[in-house]
Amino acid sequence: MEYIWVIIAGVILVAMVVMQFITVKKNKKKQDEMLAQVVIGAEIMTAGGIIGTIVAFDEAKQTMTIASGNTEITLTKKALHSVISSPVRAETILNGIPVPKSAEENIEEKHDDK
Repeated sequence: MEYIWVIIAGVILVAMVVMQFITVKKNKKKQDEMLAQVVIGAEIMTAGGIIGTIVAFDEAKQTMTIASGNTEITLTKKALHSVISSPVRAETILNGIPVPKSAEENIEEKHDDK
């Protein structure tokens, strides 16, 4: 009878660990999708509640510079909370450079004409 409680406790512990791994994996995927939308010109909100537009990246230092009004702030990418609006679609990249929507529409029209 005592072994049943040990088995039940073990099953519950294993279930909790598995659920934690699943949650971490989902959150990582969501973060990666959000970072894919981060390009120069995107409007973002930081974890501290600052809203601004990205004006520069430094991949080596993993930082970005945002402009909010007349102020420029340099932050780490980890300070990013959410992307409010992005001027490009994440999957639209031409020669490794994100293409703005207006240019993207022109490219699609040229391909439709052929």
